[in-house]
Amino acid sequence: MMGLLVFREQVKTFYGKYSRYILPTCKFVFALTAFISITLATGYRTALNNPFIPILLAVICAFTPSAMITFFICCLILIHLSAVSIEIMVVAAVIFILMFLLYFVFKPGNAWLMSLIILLGIWDIPGAAILSIGLVTGPLSVVPVCFGLITCGMVSLVNADFSVLAFGTSSLNVIQKVIYYMESVLQDEKMLLILVAAMVTIWLVWAVRRLSINYAWTVALAVGTVLYTLLVLTGNFIFDVHVNVMAVVISVILGIATGAVLEFFLFAVDYSRTEYAQFEDDDYYYYVKAVPKISVTKPEVQVKNITEAAEDAREDE
Repeated sequence: MMGLLVFREQVKTFYGKYSRYILPTCKFVFALTAFISITLATGYRTALNNPFIPILLAVICAFTPSAMITFFICCLILIHLSAVSIEIMVVAAVIFILMFLLYFVFKPGNAWLMSLIILLGIWDIPGAAILSIGLVTGPLSVVPVCFGLITCGMVSLVNADFSVLAFGTSSLNVIQKVIYYMESVLQDEKMLLILVAAMVTIWLVWAVRRLSINYAWTVALAVGTVLYTLLVLTGNFIFDVHVNVMAVVISVILGIATGAVLEFFLFAVDYSRTEYAQFEDDDYYYYVKAVPKISVTKPEVQVKNITEAAEDAREDE
């Protein structure tokens, strides 16, 4: 355990020293992965298959606010949808505008969460980030999470109904195509199931994590894991919502691992040395529970030259 604690301090020291280089690099890798994943998942506009385009956009995102990643993701999706149908692109653009307006109304911050959920949703494992989001963010984080899940649902519906939306039928005009797509988005049972499960899980994990109990983060992680799994599997087996069970299992395992790593780096405390204090002022009595953080320093290794030490001893004699 001591070795892991020393490693944690070394990582923190390294990050503090080189954060100006680490952050842009991480943003570049994340943005590049997201842009390539979107292109592979859609690929309707062949002109965007040029690898230089996602690289150039990722370089821009590396040195701009994280919200730019979400903006470029939405732009790429709209460009790909324009190759399917101009009407569908317009509908998607209106939905994006409404989502961004609502985002600025709630002002939840963490715009990168929408990009993360879109990326994981394309990989069909959005649950991999749900537990961690509940641990390290607040209740308003459900806003970008829900927007990310809705975006994934929009893309998956186009993939599923490509022939209908792209070519239509003799009885499906432009207005009917738009109505059909909007109804499909609003009635997407899988998207709604994951959306409800994500919202409830994030809120519950956040609430449990804030409790004044021992091992609050661990309890929150366990409760969130059980709740998310039960909600998704209940929808799959009882309400006949078609969900990839294997993908759910993989996402839960990744979520547990990520949550455990975050707890180790952000909330490592020693409950055996918990202290309680009580004091008062003119208006209130205060009951304080203080739990010390686990903190270690990197051991300093001193190397002593035995030959030089022996020569010094002979000179002293």
